[in-house]
Amino acid sequence: MKKGLMAVALAAMVSMSSGVAMAAPGDVTFDGNINLQVGEVDYPKLDVSKSGADFVLTLNGNVNVAKNLDAFARFTYQRLTDELEGTTFQLYPHATGVIDAYGLKYNNAGYKVAVGKQSLTIGSGLIYDNGFIGNQSLPYSAVVSKKVGATDLTAFYARTDYQSSVDNDKFYGLQGNYAVNDKFTVGAMFTAVKYGADNAYILTGNGTSQNFIEVSGSYQIDPKLSFGAAYAQSNADTDNQAYIGTFGYTFDDKNKASISGYRVEDLANINDVNWGGLTTAPNANTQGVTISYNHVINKNTTLSVSRSMYTNINAATLGGDNRDRVKTQASLNYSF
Repeated sequence: MKKGLMAVALAAMVSMSSGVAMAAPGDVTFDGNINLQVGEVDYPKLDVSKSGADFVLTLNGNVNVAKNLDAFARFTYQRLTDELEGTTFQLYPHATGVIDAYGLKYNNAGYKVAVGKQSLTIGSGLIYDNGFIGNQSLPYSAVVSKKVGATDLTAFYARTDYQSSVDNDKFYGLQGNYAVNDKFTVGAMFTAVKYGADNAYILTGNGTSQNFIEVSGSYQIDPKLSFGAAYAQSNADTDNQAYIGTFGYTFDDKNKASISGYRVEDLANINDVNWGGLTTAPNANTQGVTISYNHVINKNTTLSVSRSMYTNINAATLGGDNRDRVKTQASLNYSF
C-alpha cells in the first residue's frame, strides 16, 4: 500500500471537545494505543455476575493533503473473552478489525472544521458521548469550532451510521464555553434530535423529535482539588432530567482520583438503536456513584481502576431491574 493511502486508512479520532493540531504540508503522522481491560458486572436483583476481558488495538493516521487541510482515519481491532460491558466494545463479534473513523479536518483563521465519521461529544457528554469503536458505532458529522475572546463556540450536524436496514437519526446543535477566569468556566448547549422510524419508540408515541438544553461549569478549588457539574433537560413530558457532579483530586503528577454522583432519567439523553442511551454516565435510567483512580506508570503507560454502583430509576421505562448494577473495571493502556 502506498504511504499516503496507508495514512488515510488509519485513524485519528476527532471530537467536539478537543482540537487537533494540523500537520505541516506533506507530513504523514501515525500513533496508536493498546488497551487491555478486565472487569466484572454484578446484577444484585437478578443474582447474576458477568466478567471478562477486552483487548483493543487502535491505529491512527493523519496525512496533509493541502494547505490547512488534513485527512484522518482510524483502524481498530478488538478481541473479547465475553461481552464485558466497558467504555469500548464492538457490537456482537468476539474478534474483529475495521476502519471505523475517517474524514477531513481544516484549520485556518481560527476556525477548526472536522467532517467525516468520527467520535462526538455534545456538551459535557451528559446527553451524548460517543467514543465507541466498530461498525455502526460512530456518526457521520460536521463540526465547526472557533474561539471568540474567552468563549469557545462549536456548532455541529450529525447523522447516525446504522445498519442498512435501520432508519438513521439526525441531530444538530450549538454549544459554548466561557472562561470567567483561569479557575472558573461555564458552558451552555442546545441540541435538537430527529429520530428515525426504528428509534422513535423511545418517545412512546410522542412524535419523533426531541430537544435538549444543558448548563455546565467547572471550578479549580485549589491546585489539587477541582469540581465540575452539568445539568441537562429534554422537552419530554416525563423522565427528562439529568445531572452529574464530579470532584477530582490530583495527588501528584502520576496519581489522580475522582468521585462522581449522577442521575440520568430515561428521556434525558440521546438514544442509539445499537447502544441505547449514550450518556457519559454509566447508564441511562439510573442514578449512582462512580469512583476512579488513575496511575501513570511511565509516559506511555497508564493504569486505571473504577467502580460504579447504580440503581434503576423507573422500572416502567427501559431497563427495569437489570439496570441495578455494580461494575468494577481495571484497564492498562499503552500509547505509541
